[in-house]
Amino acid sequence: MLLDDTLKMMRYDLDNKVSIQRNVEFNGVLHTHSGLIEQVLVNLIKNAVQAMEKADTAEPVIQISAAEIDNMLHIRIRDNGPGMAADIQQKIFEPFFTTKPIGEGTGLGLSVVYNIMQRLDGSIHCESEPGVFTEFTLLLPLKQENAQAD
Repeated sequence: MLLDDTLKMMRYDLDNKVSIQRNVEFNGVLHTHSGLIEQVLVNLIKNAVQAMEKADTAEPVIQISAAEIDNMLHIRIRDNGPGMAADIQQKIFEPFFTTKPIGEGTGLGLSVVYNIMQRLDGSIHCESEPGVFTEFTLLLPLKQENAQAD
């Protein structure tokens, strides 16, 4: 599965830094550009790792789940890092917005993620509680097996 490939590619970023918990209940085929989805996953996972490192989270965990619900693929990526205040959450998808020091972040990562999800006719949502967690939910439409080609 795409998630396995993504995690293998990121193994050096993840090794001994964070525990990954997976709950994937999707065995179907995602009819979309896998490279774009991989870019989204890498960006979200890397941001989670960096946030937990910066906050010195005692036992950093990233939970990744995927399931088909109402003909949509729901992917959730949740970390137990520092979380975000509401005013930060409102800006995270804006181009050039970053919470990182000057020279450490471009502020384009989540903006690119948002645009990729729009391009794929999907969506992304963020929920966070300061000091507790941040969770991103990706929703991607699944094509019907009997759908006619345009």
